[in-house]
Amino acid sequence: MNLVGKIFVILVFVMSIAFMTFAVAIYATHKNWKVESEGWKKKYDIAVEDLQKAEAKRKTLEEEYKAEISRRVADLGKLQTKVDRLEEENRKLEE
Repeated sequence: MNLVGKIFVILVFVMSIAFMTFAVAIYATHKNWKVESEGWKKKYDIAVEDLQKAEAKRKTLEEEYKAEISRRVADLGKLQTKVDRLEEENRKLEE
C-alpha cells in the first residue's frame, strides 16, 4: 500500500469516528414528539379548564355585584323617602 492509500484509510477512520460522534449526539437529543405533544395537550386542557372556571367565577361575581348595586339603590331610595317624610313631618311640626 502506498502513502496515498494509507492517508485515505486514516482519513476514512477519522471521518467514521466524527460521524459516529454526530450520530450519538443526535440520538441523545432526540425527543419523542408524540409524547411531548401529549404533555402539551394536557397542559393546554388544564389551562382551558382553569380559564372556564375563572370566567364562571367572574360571571357570578358580576351578578353578585349587580345585585348588590340594585340593593344599594333600593336602600338609598327607601332612605331618601324616609328623609323626605321626616322633613315634611318636621316642617309640619314647626308650623
